[in-house]
Amino acid sequence: KKVLGEEHPDTLSSMNNLAVLYDSQGRYADAEPLYLRALELRKKVLGEEHPDTLSSMNNLAHLYDSQGRYCDAEPLYLRALELSKEVLGEEHPHTLNSMKNLASSRASSGAWSDAESLFARASRLEERWLASLFFGLSPDRRRWFRSRAESGIVALCTLAGSAGDSSPAAETALERVIW
Repeated sequence: KKVLGEEHPDTLSSMNNLAVLYDSQGRYADAEPLYLRALELRKKVLGEEHPDTLSSMNNLAHLYDSQGRYCDAEPLYLRALELSKEVLGEEHPHTLNSMKNLASSRASSGAWSDAESLFARASRLEERWLASLFFGLSPDRRRWFRSRAESGIVALCTLAGSAGDSSPAAETALERVIW
């Protein structure tokens, strides 16, 4: 901050990274003001559509999600996803991560049907994106990349298991995504 100034992109990255560290340590009260400030300044300096700004939106949403503050997280996840689609395209890895983050949040909040459709869509788009990158690969390599595209299914199963959710909606969501 002293050398580069508070609004320098490197300072903003450091601010965001420190917030990520605090978040990972469960120090939410320390992380939140840093996330908020980094997001505010990134919007001002880089613009709302810049990938670093979108990353800050996702990070702050994740913090809220971690605390069970789904009503605070969802608008940020939705905005990051909307802008990422516009700026980077629907099949871009950052957009797919935003989609999976929103799906994970919805699963955590018990909105299994929404989570299922988002995870399935992200999986299909990721598979298509990977296929475009690796056209002409052997069937074995294509199967390996397809398994990577199905990471949303694993996340959904993990969330269902950790939530101890055996509701019909959760079971139906898992069955639909897996089959």
